[in-house]
Amino acid sequence: MGGAKHRTELEELAAANLALQLEVVQRRRADELFSLSFENAPIGLALVGPDGRWLKVNRALCDLVGYTADALLTMTFQDITHPDDLEADLECVRRMLAGEIRTYSMEKRYVHARGHVVWVNLSASLLRDDEGRPLHFISQVEDITERKAAEDVLRASEQRFRRLIETSAEAFIAAGRDGVVIEWNRKAEEMFGWKRAEILGRSLADTVVPPRYRPAHIRGLTGFLATRESPVLGQRLELEGRHRDGREFPVELTIWALDAGGDVQFNALVRDISRRKQLEATKDELDELKDAFVRTVSHDLRSPLAVIGGLAEVLQTDPPMDLDAQRSIAGRIEANAARLERLESNHLDYDRVSHGRLPLHCEPTDVSALVGGVAANVEVDDHPLGVESEPATADVDRTKMERIVENLVANAARHTPEGTPIWVRVSAVPDGVLIAVDDAGPGVPDTLKRTIFEPYHRDRLTGGAGIGLSLVARFAELHDGRAWVEDRPGGGASFRVLIPQPARQAS
Repeated sequence: MGGAKHRTELEELAAANLALQLEVVQRRRADELFSLSFENAPIGLALVGPDGRWLKVNRALCDLVGYTADALLTMTFQDITHPDDLEADLECVRRMLAGEIRTYSMEKRYVHARGHVVWVNLSASLLRDDEGRPLHFISQVEDITERKAAEDVLRASEQRFRRLIETSAEAFIAAGRDGVVIEWNRKAEEMFGWKRAEILGRSLADTVVPPRYRPAHIRGLTGFLATRESPVLGQRLELEGRHRDGREFPVELTIWALDAGGDVQFNALVRDISRRKQLEATKDELDELKDAFVRTVSHDLRSPLAVIGGLAEVLQTDPPMDLDAQRSIAGRIEANAARLERLESNHLDYDRVSHGRLPLHCEPTDVSALVGGVAANVEVDDHPLGVESEPATADVDRTKMERIVENLVANAARHTPEGTPIWVRVSAVPDGVLIAVDDAGPGVPDTLKRTIFEPYHRDRLTGGAGIGLSLVARFAELHDGRAWVEDRPGGGASFRVLIPQPARQAS
């Protein structure tokens, strides 16, 4: 009985011993497995004391910072942390030891044994004993140097791109798939009147796209998102843009689409072409004026030249004409030559006036006598010329006043039926001296009354250049006066020039 009990106790003791040995083996294997896993982990692992001393480090961490394990175990993490990151790291350690946080993660820099910087992502937790006392930190250290370098490259590229678009002479606009603005440079602010902070997050359709273009704009967005195709992408387009104040202006733009992280981003470069359009319109207008000038001057030259040529042929008939007939023909040739001379003088004088090279030389003048003298000498074939005047004096440039009267009479003669009189009237009025030349022609349509004194307009009847009337207006303006045309009762036109008093003083 006693022997059986003794054997049972021995068996239990042997079993307990065996279990203990198994537990020791298992723990040893677990420790070996932990050490093996710890040592061969692909990222840096470390056990760090509450004071920052390295207690255990693996090979990956040693390779990362360039120190051997023995060297690190004589150091603290503070020794190899970059000075600019140390304060933030120590603050996290303080909070964890105080129980404010259980773990922390941060990006920081270590200084490699060779002196260069190594970027890491550090994750740390704190192991405590059964009574809550800190034992050590468990740290995981991942090398992110390459990622940070790539981020630096990307950041530098973005900064260069930002500087580029900010200094661009063209507006840069970017929008998402919904047409909402996500980028807007300084030139866009100037061009459209929207500040960047104001327009980010707003729809292009509601801001810079004119209302008549909005349906097409929305259809274009929808169509591209459905097919990834658009006929306008990459093309140079001329459209209208809409300023914040509501006015529209011509723009030239190029649009392209980018894949932005699986989504779509639309970019556009926009140029204000208002100035170019104005220059194009001006060029077209100048081309029209040039063509009109060539046509009208050719017309004005052709008529007297034809008369002179025809009369010259008549003079050469055989048998010779009698002396009186020859004198009559010579007089007509001389009158048409004088007409050509007046035409040349008009063009030259208009050019001088336009460029400020024809100054006034004013002196007290009997305007009534001056006008009467011009009317008596001007050639107006087949038109009785009547003069009605009352005493009127003014300080004027005599030569230019004579040219005013000559051109007004010549204009009236071109539009008055043969045999119909032309009247020249001079009168003193409260505003100064008024000169009027009346004809019995077809009159001037209301649509031409504002342009008839402009250079190279198409003559109301004959197709002539109209430079004479333009010169009349410019000479009147030099005297601080004005020229205009009125309808005559019963038909015809009355061309008038007012020279105000007191007039410009002699130069």
